[in-house]
Amino acid sequence: MSAVIGGAFEFFVSWFMETAFGAVAWDYTGTFLSIDGRTNGMFMAMWGMLGVLWIKALLPKMLDVVNLIPWKLRYTVTAIATALMLVNAIMTLQSLDCWYGRLSGHVPETPIEQFYATYFDNDFMANRFESMTINPDSATRGSGGAVGWRSRLGAIRSRAEAARLRVGPVVFARKRPLRRSSCCSGLLDVWNAWPCESVRSALGASTPRIALEQGFVSCRSE
Repeated sequence: MSAVIGGAFEFFVSWFMETAFGAVAWDYTGTFLSIDGRTNGMFMAMWGMLGVLWIKALLPKMLDVVNLIPWKLRYTVTAIATALMLVNAIMTLQSLDCWYGRLSGHVPETPIEQFYATYFDNDFMANRFESMTINPDSATRGSGGAVGWRSRLGAIRSRAEAARLRVGPVVFARKRPLRRSSCCSGLLDVWNAWPCESVRSALGASTPRIALEQGFVSCRSE
């Protein structure tokens, strides 16, 4: 079981890093029982042996030490350790994301991006992750890989701004408001005030029409 869990975790981390950042930290292609180069039989066997060692030898001794800590202090230590791990994980992902952005040609603009560009620049990241290479074209986060989510977000903002400038008087095309219920009154307020026709037309769609009948919503184009 430890071998399967360890191998699956290693495979997922490798896949996530390459998909999100175009990063490759290890490649087992051509080795014994290689699975897409992300894990292989030898390392899965090592994960299995480490799992047995942990359960049989290390875990009982660690529990003896933990039981010596008073309960109140144990909660405090656990909370502090958890907070530090979360901060470490978030900063690691952000530093990788900013590194990816800089290699993609994105100029740091936000305070967070400028912070990582100053204290975790390309040289620092390359030295810290010596075996890792980042190729933005290998990432699948946006069109063409290197474009990334920033360009997609910029395109969405530009399109929304153009729609806002082009939108004319609000047109309501409902026949009657939906019947209210205690569980969805807030949603009905949104539906009953949504300028679907003018917004959708500004975005380039054919003239839409909202028909609200029998308490059901359907949106169709003419």
